[in-house]
Amino acid sequence: MLKKVLKSIFPVVFLKKAFLVVNTIKIKTLDSLIFPKYKPLPEEIVLDTETKPFKQFNVNDLADETVKKYMKGWQTWPDQEFIIAAKDGTIEPKNGWVIQNKRHLNYYSIGIKSRADIMPRPSLSDVNNKKVVNFSQVISLRDPGEENYFHFYNDTVGKLIFLKNYGYDLSKYHIVIAQKLWEKPYFKFFYQKTTFLQSLNWHIQKDELVKAEHVILSKPLTHRKDILDEFVAWSGVEGIIPQRERKIFITRSKTRLRFIENEEDVKRVCSDLGFEIVDADKLNLQEQISLFRETRWLTGIHGAGFTNIIYRKGLPMNMLELFPPPQVDYLPFHYIMLAKMYNVNYDAIIGEKAKKKYSGGFYINPEKLKKQMEKLIQA
Repeated sequence: MLKKVLKSIFPVVFLKKAFLVVNTIKIKTLDSLIFPKYKPLPEEIVLDTETKPFKQFNVNDLADETVKKYMKGWQTWPDQEFIIAAKDGTIEPKNGWVIQNKRHLNYYSIGIKSRADIMPRPSLSDVNNKKVVNFSQVISLRDPGEENYFHFYNDTVGKLIFLKNYGYDLSKYHIVIAQKLWEKPYFKFFYQKTTFLQSLNWHIQKDELVKAEHVILSKPLTHRKDILDEFVAWSGVEGIIPQRERKIFITRSKTRLRFIENEEDVKRVCSDLGFEIVDADKLNLQEQISLFRETRWLTGIHGAGFTNIIYRKGLPMNMLELFPPPQVDYLPFHYIMLAKMYNVNYDAIIGEKAKKKYSGGFYINPEKLKKQMEKLIQA
């Protein structure tokens, strides 16, 4: 009830920032006493490496100097890859934290180090007075991004491909997956398409604790092409030559957190240049895969739908990504990395602040957009 009242009074962006501040204070004080950090034993660490994955990509060919500056900054960013065989672990249902030694939290269960530092801790009700399911060995697919389409590839089901390629016999484990991910249409799509996923022993975690003698926690490096290529193979699209080459603009509904306020200007630019305007949220996954397989020229608002550029594999594509103005000194790197990996000709521009900036709205200069889209077509 309180959440509904606050949402009716304050912009969502403001509420998210406020929650982050309050949660950070709580984590550093009360939570650190109730749920201290667990330090894995040496024998629990199967793999733990760090590298700078963005460093391999050339970002000097971007037209916008501001975008180029932001992207260059990622070249020093370290990413972690690990496999941890946690002993006598309990997976709590709300966020997938693994608890060891009764109340100690294993930060590897959250994936990215910085994310673990700010993730809400379990409440005592999350770990007490709940049904307990016991297994001998489990693999956890729990992740803070488990409801996001991009993270489905990179940080949840992608873990299974990572572990399989590392040499794990997945048939010996129960695979723990959140109910909310199990029910996602894109998970169901790949589950129905692949005997690999169908052959595994799944446990769909709802509101119960999952206890096991061994809990495998893993995180592949971000954007591992061998993992993404396996999804492309599962889709069945590889090798299919599209019958047409389309110009597509990916838009987003104004009910989403990121949208263009002056969309009528954008529609006119798209009409002048022959671009179809598509909201990927209104397409099922098969339709999205088919669309991106046929897309020769792509532009649109930054969002998880751009993950689908992997389905253009082996065919030329030019792409222009539109970012809202950064609220912090940060631009996401996800889709420039995918573009570089799949030989997509990539560029990007940053929009301007607008009236509804606290609700996710931003302004795109139509003249600048048209100029960049013309360049996109000619590249």
